[in-house]
Amino acid sequence: MLAFKIFLNRRFDYFISAVVILNGMTLLLVHYNMSSTYQLVLGASNYVFTAIYVLEFLLKVYGLGFKSYIHNVWNRLDLVIVIISIIEVALVASEALHVLQLLRLLRIVRVLKLVSKLKGLREMIMTLVW
Repeated sequence: MLAFKIFLNRRFDYFISAVVILNGMTLLLVHYNMSSTYQLVLGASNYVFTAIYVLEFLLKVYGLGFKSYIHNVWNRLDLVIVIISIIEVALVASEALHVLQLLRLLRIVRVLKLVSKLKGLREMIMTLVW
């Protein structure tokens, strides 16, 4: 199956890792009293990141099947992030529930997923912690 081959591809994994890092960086750019242009750019980037996360989800579900997909704890976290992101994108136009925008911070948790994959980085963090 093509979807299965795509999400198992190392390049796809690197791409998603880069997206997670870029998304984290854009979340750090939010500040009080942003110009309308700045808000527009950050809003557009949110749409792009949400679309990429939804496509990643669809590829994995199509390639693995939903039962196999949901069996993995990290995939469950990704699913929660995708659902919240879709709800937030749907409601941001009406400016309802700004609280959901705070839930974007859950995307930062995906960085933990990256750390768990990178053995050297994980060892370095464990050294700093211990």
